[in-house]
Order: sequence, then C-alpha cells, then structure tokens
Amino acid sequence: MANLTPEDIGALNKNGDTANGKIFFKKGTMVNYNNGVPAVSGFVILAQIKITDIYVNNPIFMRVCGRGKGPTDICIMFENTVNADPAVVCFWKYGFDVSFPIYIKKIESKTWQICFRKSESYGSASVIALNYEQEKYYDITFPNTQINDADFVVSEWREAEIAGTVNEAKHLSNLTATNTVEFSVSGVTGNYIGYLRNPNLLNPVYGQNDGAFIRQYYDSKYEWQIYGDYRTGQMALQYNNNGSWGSWRKVVDHLNFRALIPNATTSASGLMSKEDKTKLNDVVSQMQVLSTQFLSLQENKQI
Repeated sequence: MANLTPEDIGALNKNGDTANGKIFFKKGTMVNYNNGVPAVSGFVILAQIKITDIYVNNPIFMRVCGRGKGPTDICIMFENTVNADPAVVCFWKYGFDVSFPIYIKKIESKTWQICFRKSESYGSASVIALNYEQEKYYDITFPNTQINDADFVVSEWREAEIAGTVNEAKHLSNLTATNTVEFSVSGVTGNYIGYLRNPNLLNPVYGQNDGAFIRQYYDSKYEWQIYGDYRTGQMALQYNNNGSWGSWRKVVDHLNFRALIPNATTSASGLMSKEDKTKLNDVVSQMQVLSTQFLSLQENKQI
C-alpha cells in the first residue's frame, strides 16, 4: 500500500505547508505558545528571526499576548541594504495594549530575538499571529526558551517604541500617568503625572495625605517635582540634587503670603540684622496693602 502525503489528499502538512488559495480558521489559530520555565519568573523568547537575504525591506508583523498582557501588535523592519547583516530600523508596537515593554536583541550575525516578561511565574507569553510578505528574507522560529530575571540585562536590548497616534499620556515613552499610585519620595524612576497618595511624603507640606503630583526624572541623582493641594490650591516644590533630596519649598501666592511670610520672618529673626528685619517688614506691609486693594477691585468687578 502506498504511503500518502498530506498533499495527495489535499490536506495541509502539520509541519509546515504552502497553500495557493485562502485558508479560513473558524476557531482561530495560535502560531506558537511559549510558557517559558513554569513557576519561574523571567523573560520568554517569543521568536527568533534569522536574515536570509539582502535588501530586506519587507516588514514582519506579529501579534503577541500573555496572561495579563496584550494583545499587542508589533512591526519589525530591517535596513534595506546590500549588507547581508542589516540593522533594525523600525521596532514598533501598537494596538489594544502597549503598556508593557517588548524587546529585541541581536544575538549573533543576522539573528535577532524578541521577548517580553511574564506577568507572573506561571504566566504565559504567546505569539498569536504572524505575517510577512516574502519567505526568502526570513527564517522565523520559536525557541520557547526563557531568560530568568537575574540574568536579563535590559541595557543590551532595544525596547519597542509606541507607533501612531497616542490618545492617552500613559502610553508615551518614559512617562507614567495614572490616578492610582502610592510611593516613597524615591520610589519612582521615571517621569510622572497624576495622583499621589502618601501620608509620609505629603503630610509635612500642607497636612494632606494626597494630591496632584508632577515629577521630571533625569536619573536617580537629579529629579524635580511639584505637589498640588486639592483642598487649597497651594503648591510646593522639591528637588534631588546629586542624590540628595531637599526639603519641600512652599510656593507663596497672593492668598497665602500672610500665613507664610510672617512665619518666615519670625524663624529668620535670629539671623537678620535689625535693619534687614525692618526692610522685610516694610515689604510684607506693602504686599498686604496691595493684596487688600487687589481683592477690593475684584469684588467691585473692576478687574
């Protein structure tokens, strides 16, 4: 009896095949499922791309997801050159969820790997769709291997950039924007806009537990931040200079200067000469007069 191949009976070979017409998967298809090492947290190698030709100017599209992550679409483009070992010129992510980082790295000549971190030790990491135009340019495989957290050096990998129009600030690179966060004064490494709740950090400012918060982060030694009090509208500033955090500096405005400046005069009285104290008190008096005039004009709708 002759051995029949899948092609002899019109079937697709489970180890790989080519079809000239359309194929419909009524229940969907998963290109590959990668779970890495069970019970161990780490970064799962989703796919490996080996360049097999020159003038590689055809994009690769993947849809990836995992437990608590995605789906996210990624696009990879290599340099269009006669060089047989081209560089990556485009590594973008877009789609439903672009909040988690995806990485690419060249591991040897002509060969690149893509990975992201599992959400938990038993989490998953999957490529659920794969499309590219010409097979001659790429040999794409799915290693199903994992780099454990302790061995992953993020500086050696390139992170995917967010492509297209971003409608929410939280998707911008190097920026966190959220209404639910609680951290210490040195607990966030990155730029931040949003809500902050931290009694230990904020109580010394205006006696509140929470408020609006903006931080500009250069690195762990140089940072600058603003706190805004929801209840009174007052602001305070704080800075990190060469790794040393300064105290909160309250911002004086035309409504709170009566409370802040006299206190400052009293606390500094032991350090000021009699002449300087007189000059400062004159300034305070003038500001009080100006403030009274300003409020009167406001009430009479003259300004």
